[in-house]
Amino acid sequence: MFKIFGFTFNSDLESHLNETKKIKISGVKFTIKKLNTLNYLDGSKSLRQVYDLYKTKGQDSVDSANEKKLAEHFSHVLVNCVVSPKLSLKDDGSGYFVDKMFSDWDMVVNLYNEIMVFTYGKKKMKQSL
Repeated sequence: MFKIFGFTFNSDLESHLNETKKIKISGVKFTIKKLNTLNYLDGSKSLRQVYDLYKTKGQDSVDSANEKKLAEHFSHVLVNCVVSPKLSLKDDGSGYFVDKMFSDWDMVVNLYNEIMVFTYGKKKMKQSL
């Protein structure tokens, strides 16, 4: 019985862990990989904190410290998960400086959302909302 369905169960661990996905956002092609969530638990807490402030007190209550945490979290997630084009946290020529992407906020948010959906799946993302 397993020989008939063996092709579905013969997944290589290396290929599963290094799985990538090609997407197109705002006319730009990106290759993304899944987020290593253990590295970004603090960032997700800061995101939740920013959302809670926005939800309960309004937009004026998000101070510059929370904005900095949000931008830092997005930057780290994008640099970690975007395989192509190469992104960099520093403007030293080793990749495209990620802070320059924040001028197109819609593209950054859509790219971040694609990474989260690829990491967790659509169903889990809908349940968390």
